[in-house]
Amino acid sequence: MNYHVYVLSFRERLIYSCAYFFITIIISLLFYNSYTATLIFVPGITIFYKYMRNMLKEKRDSLLTLEFRDFISTVSSSLSAGYSLENAIVQSKDEIYSIYGNSHMYKEIDNMTKKMALQIPIENIFKDFADRCDIPQIKLFSEILLIAKRGGGDLIGIISSTSSSISAQIETRREIETNLAGKKYELYVMSAMPPFIMLYVKFTQPAFFDPVYGNLAGIAIMTICLFVYMAAVYWAYRILKNI
Repeated sequence: MNYHVYVLSFRERLIYSCAYFFITIIISLLFYNSYTATLIFVPGITIFYKYMRNMLKEKRDSLLTLEFRDFISTVSSSLSAGYSLENAIVQSKDEIYSIYGNSHMYKEIDNMTKKMALQIPIENIFKDFADRCDIPQIKLFSEILLIAKRGGGDLIGIISSTSSSISAQIETRREIETNLAGKKYELYVMSAMPPFIMLYVKFTQPAFFDPVYGNLAGIAIMTICLFVYMAAVYWAYRILKNI
């Protein structure tokens, strides 16, 4: 599996298409008081698909990183118990399945065991895995394993040390994400406030927006307001994402 890209399934495309058109209908009614204005936003669905693919890819990468952490921790424990690296990987398969079920890491371990049965070197197997994903911890482990296998040395100690280092990196990242969770929630609330306020005014004072509906000046003003709102939300998400 190529983890560099995320391909939306038919079901996901259907769900996100419905969500996108529901959002655009609400925006059309609030800003233009017209259902036909929804047609203006149709080309934007490709951008929405791209955003959802990126979000789902990040979620998948985050989960795969956690699964990989538990995988190398299990392998390290098996090595300390006297297993060879190849047997330790085989032993980790049931452990990962008991925690995550038929997950991506479980499938990767299954793929590794099949390749080992064909006498493919374990360092080449991990290099192939690292080349197919964007996760720094997996790439780091693959490079260290390649050096350890070809250069010799204390393989058990090297993998144990690498396992501890990678686990520390992942835990640090998780702590950062936990601290940012509150800010993300605040961003979601603030992003939803303008439409909710407009919706409230529209239902409680129906005539309030009448001067900006159905005329060129009003359409221009509402379009500018919409672009300013969208730009503000976009930059807020970019700032939070780059922290």
